[in-house]
Amino acid sequence: MSDRGRSSRRARSASPEPGKHQALADAPSSSTLPTPSTYSRAQSASARTSSFGLKPAGHETIQPGREHMNRARPYFNTLPPMKFIKGFFGEVDSPRIIPDLDLSRIAVPRFGNNLVVGERRRQFARALCAVINESNLCPELNFVVISRLGSELHIQAYNVEDGTPATDVALPIYIRDDQYYDPVWDSSLRTDTDYDDIRQDLLTEYLHQFQIAPRTHIFSLEITGSCARLVRTDHAGMVGSVSFNWKEDSYYLSEFLWRMGQLSNDGLGLDTTWSAATPEEIAVTLAAVQADDPDGDYSGALVKKLLLLNDSINPDVQDGAYDVFAVLAHNFAPRPELVGRYTMGFRAYCPVTREVIWVKDSWTRSDTFFEPEGVTMRKLHAEGVPHIARVHSAGYVRANDDRVQITLSGRPRFKSESASGVVYTHYRIAYRDIGRPLSMFRSTRELVSAVCDAVQAHTSAYEVGVIHRDISQGNILIDKDGRGMLIDWEMALDRDLLSTEQYDRACQHHCGKFAATLSL
Repeated sequence: MSDRGRSSRRARSASPEPGKHQALADAPSSSTLPTPSTYSRAQSASARTSSFGLKPAGHETIQPGREHMNRARPYFNTLPPMKFIKGFFGEVDSPRIIPDLDLSRIAVPRFGNNLVVGERRRQFARALCAVINESNLCPELNFVVISRLGSELHIQAYNVEDGTPATDVALPIYIRDDQYYDPVWDSSLRTDTDYDDIRQDLLTEYLHQFQIAPRTHIFSLEITGSCARLVRTDHAGMVGSVSFNWKEDSYYLSEFLWRMGQLSNDGLGLDTTWSAATPEEIAVTLAAVQADDPDGDYSGALVKKLLLLNDSINPDVQDGAYDVFAVLAHNFAPRPELVGRYTMGFRAYCPVTREVIWVKDSWTRSDTFFEPEGVTMRKLHAEGVPHIARVHSAGYVRANDDRVQITLSGRPRFKSESASGVVYTHYRIAYRDIGRPLSMFRSTRELVSAVCDAVQAHTSAYEVGVIHRDISQGNILIDKDGRGMLIDWEMALDRDLLSTEQYDRACQHHCGKFAATLSL
């Protein structure tokens, strides 16, 4: 992944300006839609053959469950192609002067899965790649044909610079072998049951792109015969264009590719706060993590550099941006839910404080009644609430242009009428205390003691005006001293909001266990 833009943030981390990032981390920015002038050409600095490693080798892609599919169903909206392009790419100062793609000699890919049809689809894919690569619409992207199992055939675009990781896909083009594989449900073509299966396949393919590389979003192109759709996917859902005929009129496809060619890695959806670590950094990190967790399964291939922000949570860490080194264990598996918080957790080594920390990376709801988890933890610690983890640092994740990373699919201009319009903001919080699951208790006494400690933490928090709202076995850990810790305060709310309109809205989004408690 490219290091472009990280150097300036590392410079800030060496001598951060006190207080500068506190306000930025405590309140998400009302970022405007990206415009072409904001971005520059994408670059790359790592090996083409290497993989980011979010999804370790040997692990199958995690399938989204039916509950997640049902939750994701209303989050697909369609827009006219030009509204899609202007909405996500913005207006341009100068119109495109490069002519539209000449697709007159390219045959429409046929449906089916026999050998003859499959070979014709491969010919179509190779011809389309050649036309795009020769068009100069996006000269810094190289389009190549990717064959998959069975009859699946897709195209993926990569940065032309040497060393682009194979997982850093700039733009996937999905060539469907059946007219029913369209992301928009049509009752005249299929039943709800048929669409459930199709939707699972589509979600799995899009989820795969988030599992193999750290992403904030991804643009894609769906080709179904002579029809095509432009699609953008993030953790708030999917937004696609109305289907258009790419064969009869290549204007929309040409304009889309030209706009894609002007995007930076951030604009393409690659999370540039991750980058490669040096061999020296890997060695130091592995030594620290293995000493902290002797039973863990770690290797240097899974050590990556990660940018964190601090908002005055820990006085030992200055405000600002700085690097830590994340270590993903071999048994690490990304979340199977594409739409939602997409929470991940992993150990990391901080060279500033020289300690092993636990980093929680998630996409939090941007509702005004939810405070960032770091702010809640700061309040609890100030009030002396016991049996909670100490915070190392916390803050909203920012792109190279210093804008907070947020989802766009849930915004009013993009969401469907049936969608709730949720906006998620990328947030990272690091903890100094690392525990083991409650199920790994070493004695009955330790189990009972840990649960009692969690109850005491919950009671003390309630007394100072904070309701946890997400009590579960998974949110109670046992620390190194055998005491319990109540974690995951992301969904906590101020007790003063009880019986208010804000609280009623919040109750629509809490976990099932809390809902059951309220109904009693």
